[in-house]
Amino acid sequence: MEESLLELKSNIITYSGLLDLYKDKKNPKDKVYHILKNGELIKIRRNLYVLGDRYKRGYSLASLANLVYGPSAISLEWALSHHGLIPERVNLITSVCFKRKKMFQTPVGVFAYSCLPVDIYSVGIEYHQQAEGNFLMASAEKALIDLIFLKKIKNLKSQSDHLGYLLDDLRIDEDALKKFNKKTLLQIKKVHSKEYVINFINTLISFSKR
Repeated sequence: MEESLLELKSNIITYSGLLDLYKDKKNPKDKVYHILKNGELIKIRRNLYVLGDRYKRGYSLASLANLVYGPSAISLEWALSHHGLIPERVNLITSVCFKRKKMFQTPVGVFAYSCLPVDIYSVGIEYHQQAEGNFLMASAEKALIDLIFLKKIKNLKSQSDHLGYLLDDLRIDEDALKKFNKKTLLQIKKVHSKEYVINFINTLISFSKR
């Protein structure tokens, strides 16, 4: 086991971070090559690594998702599951960004990135702090509206249709919807122009008790 890696404060490290870690070695690049070859680190993508399984130190998939492709923030199904809104465990780590749509297959999971206009992307993002790593994630309200916007849920017109989709199709708990923050919903509404999204937001606002 490589002792220098045990000194890392984060379980996620970049290639430049590795070179800095071994800057006192005669040839830092050779040292990095050998620890990668020996499986001390797991390559996520170019220039991004996590500690290998033998170190038994966890890392935040959400924090890693922010680094795999950015600027980005966790949203959509993975965020809805994290917030406890949908009952299913989501294996695909879903994020939003304002660059091109991307998907990355890695040894630790599949990271998917959906593109939003910059003004829509920026509203409703929260900063989370965890021992395993900090990350940006959409609020519950934003994650749901991002899903509706990107999946283009246009064929539902009435409030009862909206609630049917939320409660029956997505299986979101009714009490969870009542806890949605009206102020956050109104902020999100300001940046949207699509009628089907605004109608959905209006339904959520009327249903919310906060």
